[in-house]
Amino acid sequence: MRLELGLLHVRVITVITGFVSSNFHANRSYRLPPESPYYSYEEEIIATIDDLPPNVMTAEEVGRQVAQDALHGKTGERYIGTQAWAGKWVVPYLPTWLKDYLFLTRISRLLARRKAA
Repeated sequence: MRLELGLLHVRVITVITGFVSSNFHANRSYRLPPESPYYSYEEEIIATIDDLPPNVMTAEEVGRQVAQDALHGKTGERYIGTQAWAGKWVVPYLPTWLKDYLFLTRISRLLARRKAA
């Protein structure tokens, strides 16, 4: 989209965030439907929502950075937030099998928490 709108002289910033602390899930009023394949894991999924690394940027800090970048005329991809650098410098170079392994390791931890409870 950034390239297409650039032809129309519209500047676009693509924001890729790392971890961001917000109250996005604070007033969670929805539940997974019983037919969802993840229904039995809903509590474990919710438990990981607040499992953030230390020194996480707040949504307000990220918003200020995005606004500052826009006001200074920056365009293109902007990596903002705690550990956003990983999305730019690490993840693209990881082989698929390693990304799959890391993802499955996270799922395995969820299952282990469930068994322990």
